Amino acid sequence: MDRYSILLTSALYAPIALVVALWIWRPPSARARAGIVFATAWAMVALLGVNALATRVGWWTFPHPELGIFGVPIEMHIGWALLWGAIPMLAMPRAPAPARPFAALAVAVAALVAFDVVCMPLLDPALVLGPGWLIGEAVAVAIALVPALLLFRWTRDDTHLAARVTLLCATFSTLMLVVLPTVILTHTGGTWRVIAERPDWLTSLAVQLLAIPAALGVSAVQEFAVRGGGTPVPFDAPTRLVTSGAYAYVANPMQLGNSLLLVGVGGLLASWWVTAAGAMSIVYSAGLAAWDEGGDLERRFGAPWRDYRAHVRAWIPRWRPYVPDDRHAVLYVSETCGKC
Repeated sequence: MDRYSILLTSALYAPIALVVALWIWRPPSARARAGIVFATAWAMVALLGVNALATRVGWWTFPHPELGIFGVPIEMHIGWALLWGAIPMLAMPRAPAPARPFAALAVAVAALVAFDVVCMPLLDPALVLGPGWLIGEAVAVAIALVPALLLFRWTRDDTHLAARVTLLCATFSTLMLVVLPTVILTHTGGTWRVIAERPDWLTSLAVQLLAIPAALGVSAVQEFAVRGGGTPVPFDAPTRLVTSGAYAYVANPMQLGNSLLLVGVGGLLASWWVTAAGAMSIVYSAGLAAWDEGGDLERRFGAPWRDYRAHVRAWIPRWRPYVPDDRHAVLYVSETCGKC
């Protein structure tokens, strides 16, 4: 095995081994596990953008960009995301001292920056540094590392809900609408450049039409945060049943909006494969996801949930908004108080 292959293999499996060891040594709580997942997802998405910028301006380059995603070897990208996502979260103290709430965050940033400064020059030829690579490191810390650390802390401590929801929406929207189509296009011979080749009026019309399901999804996320006190992700779900806003018309507004967006993006890109991915997301949501989420909501909310689902369809919107039955609201409050 040559040096290039050894470096890529080590960049992937060394962080994975460290994550496993830290998890066994200090098993995280349920909310900490959610924070670890969120932080790693953010790091994975943000580092894609940082690396795309870095290769364009010359901070660093990768010798075989055609073999990775966004020009980055997949082994190195996953390893870097774990290094800046899961690993510091597992290694951080469970409860930082209240008098110094950001002490653990500052230590984690300093330790990871020091590690990068020492190790990144050693990754040649898998990673070739340019003269301004420290500028790229600073940008990566600001865009990827610090938000990941904050997202973990906010999730673990159940604070800063608005900021948490914003970062999560940016993360999973990018994964669904940018990363997934790009991976599909890369393996099917498609390209984003097809959008620039279309008439301007057609692109403008398509974007305006796509804004409709996008607005539906954003409105649903807002309802989850404001009315439900949670996020769209099952690991950090709302604590109250949400039946207002978009949910008063359809039970799955976020899934409906995301699926329609992906189908629309596929049409805009003239890619049947991307369109098929949108269709498959509907199949998944209507099948496995609906079965799992329905059982969970039934257990948590009981009669109000059953009444809601009896009147609001999963995918076809109502003409008039659903109004909860006061009797079920009273029953839910009494059941909740009885469990306190």
